[in-house]
Amino acid sequence: MPIVGGTYIVYPVQPNDTLYAVANKLGSTVPGMSQINGIFPPFLEPEGIYPGQWLIAPVPDETNAQNRVLYVVQPGDSLYGIAQDFSIPVQNLINANPQLMNADALQPFQLIEVPINVFAVSTGDSLFSISQALGVSPQTIIQMNQRRPGFSPSALPAGYGLLVP
Repeated sequence: MPIVGGTYIVYPVQPNDTLYAVANKLGSTVPGMSQINGIFPPFLEPEGIYPGQWLIAPVPDETNAQNRVLYVVQPGDSLYGIAQDFSIPVQNLINANPQLMNADALQPFQLIEVPINVFAVSTGDSLFSISQALGVSPQTIIQMNQRRPGFSPSALPAGYGLLVP
């Protein structure tokens, strides 16, 4: 599968979060989040999410015209740190969010746009084949997804959503 359209929120799991609570908070669904995050046996149980992990939440887009990834800013986040976590230049983050030119504009729990994509893994895909198809290094994909539940560079289940440049 290729890059998938739609609106996605990258949500850092908080203490006491459950998959149901996160889906409800973000306007997503448990089945949608389970599929894209690989949260199903034998890979991972639904209660197997932990603070600090990044979940991808697909959210309905009323216009179906949007193709974007949003990130929930965490206390202590900086533009540089967010850009580094997503393997993108800081300027790309600022270009996607002009309101962030003022360094004080970054507020905890606000949604900011991250100029990246979500790639849906197909049966037979490997990290190497995906990286070659996208023209990026496997290490870049690993870095962007290392905080994700269910992520294993050697076992990518069909339907899993990878964050990619």
